[in-house]
Amino acid sequence: MTMVQRKKRTVTTSVKSKAAKEAVNNPFKKPMTLSPALIFDLITMGFMLLLLLAVFQMFGLTIKQGTAPSNQAKESVKDESSNNSQDTNNGSVSDIEGIAKRIEDPKVVSIFKLRENDLVYGNKDSDILVFELIDFECPFCERIKDYPKQIVKKYDAGWVYRHFTLSFHEPQATLEANAAECVYELGGADAFIKFHDNILGAKPSKDELKSLASQVGVDSEKFSKCLEAEKYTAKANQQEKESTEALASYFPEGLGTPTMVITSKKDPKAVYVIVGAVPIDRVEKVIDKIK
Repeated sequence: MTMVQRKKRTVTTSVKSKAAKEAVNNPFKKPMTLSPALIFDLITMGFMLLLLLAVFQMFGLTIKQGTAPSNQAKESVKDESSNNSQDTNNGSVSDIEGIAKRIEDPKVVSIFKLRENDLVYGNKDSDILVFELIDFECPFCERIKDYPKQIVKKYDAGWVYRHFTLSFHEPQATLEANAAECVYELGGADAFIKFHDNILGAKPSKDELKSLASQVGVDSEKFSKCLEAEKYTAKANQQEKESTEALASYFPEGLGTPTMVITSKKDPKAVYVIVGAVPIDRVEKVIDKIK
């Protein structure tokens, strides 16, 4: 071996020895390298997290003012034997077989009285009225879209729509609220209920709303003028505001859509409130109790 080769080996050995000594002195000091596989895994994990959040928002109960539990969670806390009553600052509230809350509060009762400008399907003069807080963009409202026809037919009831547009569905929710009101104004309840069934879950554009209105027999030109005027925006905003103010204190976990507020002439001092897309037999159970 030549002297040059020996010198090179000595340098190499010395470098290795220095590196080894540093590793002993600081075992946690490791070079940070990001392999393509690691980068891919990090991106995949990020994407899956975003997807999970999107799914949670889509399939959880759409809510306002708080985080409302899902329908499954609401069902899991049902207590068939619980009819306990409690007083609040505003009035009294009692549980109805784990399905509804009976609220006896003059302010709440006064808000859920039929008005001249209410959008109504069915019998306005019925002993039983069901007020639905609706956001036409709400996927859970779509789940109960057949309830009005079934309840109206079975009980000769009136189904009253009160707008409850959610901020994260805007501006589409208010656009659809205006469209629904215009169809009701121009075509009546029968045209409205068909339009209602068609737009829930459809996320229609403005042009598609005009086409859907025409399909249920509403004059296209008159509908277009009504929709462009946004004449029902104030009504939708007011209904959402007063429903929130009336009911929020009774639902600290969150008030969402759909919410059904049932009134009966046999119990005029109270309303019965169901939050969420519960099975229709539960709605009927409450009505059977108070009709």
